[in-house]
Amino acid sequence: MSAVSVRRFGLRFVIALVLATAATSVGVVAGSALFEREYERSEKVPLRQGVLDELEQGEPGNFLVIGSDTRAVVDDEGEAGAFGSQDDVGGERSDTIMVVHVDPDHKTGFVVSFPRDLWVRIPGHGDAKINRAFGLGGPELVIATLQENFGIEIHHYLEVDFDGFRSVVDTIGGVELQFNAPARDAYSGLDIPEAGCIELTGDQALAYTRSRFYEAYDADDDRWRRDPRSDLSRIERQQYFLRTLGDRALSRSRDLVTAYRLATDVFDYVKRDPDLTFDDVKGLINSFRDLDPELIEMTTVPTDSAMRDGESVQLARQDETEALMRRLTFRAVEADLPEFVPANEITIVVSNGSGERGWGAEVLDAFVAHGFVPAGEARDADSDDYRETEVRYAPGAGSKGLTVAYMLDTANVRPATVPLDVGVDVEIVVGDDWDALAAPVKEAPQTTPTTAPTAVAPTSSTTTTVPRADPMFVPTDPETGGPLVGCP
Repeated sequence: MSAVSVRRFGLRFVIALVLATAATSVGVVAGSALFEREYERSEKVPLRQGVLDELEQGEPGNFLVIGSDTRAVVDDEGEAGAFGSQDDVGGERSDTIMVVHVDPDHKTGFVVSFPRDLWVRIPGHGDAKINRAFGLGGPELVIATLQENFGIEIHHYLEVDFDGFRSVVDTIGGVELQFNAPARDAYSGLDIPEAGCIELTGDQALAYTRSRFYEAYDADDDRWRRDPRSDLSRIERQQYFLRTLGDRALSRSRDLVTAYRLATDVFDYVKRDPDLTFDDVKGLINSFRDLDPELIEMTTVPTDSAMRDGESVQLARQDETEALMRRLTFRAVEADLPEFVPANEITIVVSNGSGERGWGAEVLDAFVAHGFVPAGEARDADSDDYRETEVRYAPGAGSKGLTVAYMLDTANVRPATVPLDVGVDVEIVVGDDWDALAAPVKEAPQTTPTTAPTAVAPTSSTTTTVPRADPMFVPTDPETGGPLVGCP
């Protein structure tokens, strides 16, 4: 696949996924003069030569997506009270930092979110929270910060402001989200008085995605409880919102009136690097009409809470973060690839597509012998002419999929395009290349929390393990416990 086709595939994925999937609906009119005019009207962010990495032929691409909290979107006193005004903020910071990784060979991708309170070394400015980089030096400094601290390449840049979320939600007629308890946030303006499936307007969705001081009403204790995970839960709610908004936008894409409204509106809120031209976009967005938001893997840099310079911050767990960053450059399974997930935490199903009788049972027995959990007996795949063994993982189970791929010494790993059975993390489709397991899975190392992979040294302050998300604050699928799209 050429470098140009890599860029085009990446652009389709990013537009369909990150621009709130609004452009998927815009794809109805993608070939029209209206779409071209509106796209060319979108603002280009001038970046110096060499800031973005070159995308070599056949290599995966990383798109940096920034949501800034300039508050310039605030229109009146009521909104200023809910969202804060530009004067209140006193500068521009990145409220959301995501790297979208696209693999053109496998036509897959995933999203990594970076907590805004992540403690990093900002080139030329010392140690600080990562969200300060945007205000200090714009996108170029954010890119340099990611490169220095995490060693990842950035190939394209997109920026979306808050008003874009608000406008897209209103244009498609609202978004339904699940609330397992009444919710509020006095700082963002969120106010949900009842539990249940609630349709949010643009303003409500904006308050929801910005909420860092989320409170839920605990009826058993008759009191409001503050979410202890703050920004980490906010990121997971943003991911839930994006999946749901994408699903809603896809369902509305047949409405020509809605599509035209999006075409004349959405690009007011998007900035892009100059290399993302209309010629790259035209006629390509429609190829993502079958994108299933439920199958999109979204993850967050793993962290622990700590204090630095009197501030509450998040410190990246070094071993886990390095493994995650490795996935952002993943092309082939290396012999020393770190263990991601213990075998006894991975439930597998094996489908035999090799055409060789008994190979499915052989593979299953080999994995079970190493501690993996079987979901049942080996079964036949949908075809018996798979030349290569495939590893398919469920939403949110990318690290488990990569662990299985490591065992098989294969780079043929991707999200499942058809939902796996309830409780199954990974499906192994045995191909004609099956021989034996490459290496046993080692016991997961017991590591102590460490700082991010930078030159920042630990201080005497202690770290605290961040608790898992509580469904009261971040809803999950009640059947699988995995990521939710819309309401159950």
